[in-house]
Amino acid sequence: MNASHLWLPLILFTTASALAEPKVPGTYELKKRSFFALADAERPPLWPIGWVKRQPVTAQAAAVVVAPKIVLDPKNYLLTSILLGSSSPLAVINGRSYTEGEYLKAKGTAPRVQLMRIGDGTAELRCVDGQTLNIVLRRPEVGMKKVEDGILNEDR
Repeated sequence: MNASHLWLPLILFTTASALAEPKVPGTYELKKRSFFALADAERPPLWPIGWVKRQPVTAQAAAVVVAPKIVLDPKNYLLTSILLGSSSPLAVINGRSYTEGEYLKAKGTAPRVQLMRIGDGTAELRCVDGQTLNIVLRRPEVGMKKVEDGILNEDR
């Protein structure tokens, strides 16, 4: 008998058994695949409370939105003292000291304001949009001192 005839049935048997895998009892077979459909207007349930899906802004909508013009009001800035000398000048505005070029600290959504120049009795502020404002040194007027009864008495 020829040896090549013996190998042919063996090869056919091994390939056929490899292709047809027998089912093992107790294996799980997926019948229906689950899915989650969410409407566009709804918030995904795994997002934190308060997060919302933002709508994309188109070029037309972005062009329509214009930021309001900021107007610097001199009532918002109180210049109480100025120190001029050989070193860099200092100005006390709203209770804090600043040098030339520093940005003023503000609360909330106030505009970003920079101290541009400190002069004799004045300070120049500039807003981000280029608006300038000169504020004048305000000091409470020195009133007449009370004369106490016993100090300046001529009868003494």
